[in-house]
Amino acid sequence: MSRGMRIASAVLCGAIPAAACDTSVDCTAVEVFPIEIAPVDRSSGASIADSATAVATKNGRAWPLGPARHGANGRLLTLWGGEGPGQYLVAVRHPRIVDWDSIVVVATASGCQRFVTVSFTVRMTPR
Repeated sequence: MSRGMRIASAVLCGAIPAAACDTSVDCTAVEVFPIEIAPVDRSSGASIADSATAVATKNGRAWPLGPARHGANGRLLTLWGGEGPGQYLVAVRHPRIVDWDSIVVVATASGCQRFVTVSFTVRMTPR
């Protein structure tokens, strides 16, 4: 059972003139996802991304959130995934942590990137 719903959102980008998009960069060569989370143990502050599972669901379609960033010590720090702007239900699970669910709203952007990535820390409570 979830410990309640939290809502995270990105600020809607204003219109960016087409000339503001740097066309010298191949935008498709950069892998970017709309949701990036850093799950941590609330009591210790330590990352639990390497042993947590997370899924983002939008319009009945689910995307498992996969490895995104590692720390200097090689430990996994963040998970990311999803596809495009919209409203997602993000569920994070860990065997020793209370389930966490949140509605996340990813805003539309103009220019090279179609959306504004929502990045946040999930402070999870041990059971």
